Amino acid sequence: PQSGAPQAAIKAVNSVLGSESLGYTAAAGEQPLRSAIVAMYKNTYGVEVPLERVHVTMGSSSGFTLAFLSAFDVGDAVAIPSCSYPCYRNILRALGVQTVPLPVDSEYKVTASSLRAAVRQRAAKG
Repeated sequence: PQSGAPQAAIKAVNSVLGSESLGYTAAAGEQPLRSAIVAMYKNTYGVEVPLERVHVTMGSSSGFTLAFLSAFDVGDAVAIPSCSYPCYRNILRALGVQTVPLPVDSEYKVTASSLRAAVRQRAAKG
């Protein structure tokens, strides 16, 4: 850029330099946040969630990526509603997973009959 950083930003950076860790955060997320999530599940739902099972991501796409990596293998096929979050298809394709679009009804829901039809159609193709 042709201009310097705003003075307020420079001040904020200078106040932190040398006084705090500026490295990467823990891969699973910051422990105080993870502990707060554990407490929220206990207080709200009465569910005990072990801290090691709580992982914080920087957004839904990285969360979906981790979930898809744990659930599917390269070459698997996954049914996706034709009207859905576009990143589902993009992430699955990037992971080598085939997406199978499913039609939705007038309420944007996948019906049991459309799912059965898609399964039959894939089975017929081999």
